[in-house]
Amino acid sequence: MKKLIFICALILLTSSCATLFKGTTQMVYFESSPPQADVVAVQKDGTKTTLGKTPCTVSVHKKTREIEFVKSDYYDEKYPLYANKKAEGWYYVDCVGTVCALIGLPSMIIDIATGAAYKLPNDVKVELKKKQ
Repeated sequence: MKKLIFICALILLTSSCATLFKGTTQMVYFESSPPQADVVAVQKDGTKTTLGKTPCTVSVHKKTREIEFVKSDYYDEKYPLYANKKAEGWYYVDCVGTVCALIGLPSMIIDIATGAAYKLPNDVKVELKKKQ
């Protein structure tokens, strides 16, 4: 009985693990050739936010759909950030809680809704093509 109580307490204490331990943002390094391109985050609703100029390391929300690299006299380059996400390790703790007792289900939903369930690439490098 003590073992069951311990396991239940452990599951409850580790709920929404990805949100608690990894957060909803991540530092990502952006580089372009040529440098000094604007790094623009594009959200699901189409909202765009300029994050900086390459090369730069900036905080990116994990729900960001794509990154655009914009530089005058060059074609814009789009990087599908959302398509290159991977599951965050702590998210699997929620999965275990869900399998054990469905306690982790709300945690899984929270982690997915906040974007914390995902890990972005650590660095993104693109080559811009010059307009003719």
